[in-house]
Amino acid sequence: MVDLGEGGGMVVSLSGPFSGVGNFVNLVQITLPFVNWKGARSPYSMTVAVDGLSRRSRIDLFPSVSNLERLRIMGTGLCTENDDGTVTVYAIGNKPDEDITIQASITEVSE
Repeated sequence: MVDLGEGGGMVVSLSGPFSGVGNFVNLVQITLPFVNWKGARSPYSMTVAVDGLSRRSRIDLFPSVSNLERLRIMGTGLCTENDDGTVTVYAIGNKPDEDITIQASITEVSE
């Protein structure tokens, strides 16, 4: 059971199977300085260093409400790719015009 309402009575029950059950998830903050985006047109890219990442890690971005609002205003979407331990973040749409700090999760997956 998960209480979604901080004691407000909004409770859901989750049942499986779930993909990745038992996998360790590590949360990290990634900073994306706007001056580091590469490319003349979309998709723009930036390679970032992420501690605790292996070649088999899946990295997912979890934007905050503030991140989502700023990305919407900029006309930008973000996604990531792990290529054998090298993480590249892609900006689709407009090139970001301000620094972005965003939360990400790292999950080890089997090959």
